[in-house]
Amino acid sequence: DRTATGRNFKCFVDYDAENEHPAILKDLRLTRSSRCSRVKDVDARPNADEMRRLDELIHRPRRQFNAEEKHLLFRFRMSLTDQPGALTKFLHAVDWNDMEEHQHAIELLAKWSPVDIDDALELLSKDFRGIREVRC
Repeated sequence: DRTATGRNFKCFVDYDAENEHPAILKDLRLTRSSRCSRVKDVDARPNADEMRRLDELIHRPRRQFNAEEKHLLFRFRMSLTDQPGALTKFLHAVDWNDMEEHQHAIELLAKWSPVDIDDALELLSKDFRGIREVRC
């Protein structure tokens, strides 16, 4: 395109602009994968700001979570087990390719409060296809 001054401008599309930065993803993955962080997370309790953010995530309609939101849901998973609506949000935050995290999530399912019909139907969605323990 030419402007009135005769300069050429080219438009480029950055298809990765909406994706998380790989360094952030790697940092969060390393933080979540260490055994000592999982032990510390058992006693983790959210502060007022984190609790407000968790409530927003839990009550928001289903959508994709960014890496920071997934980390927040996973970090405070133990304090969310008494909230039935938080189960599907937590399960979306689990990295199902990480076998240790996968196993931990399955063990935590037994401790979660029973979910309502809407959340139960979401567990049957394509998002959890292939994860037999979630669909049972």
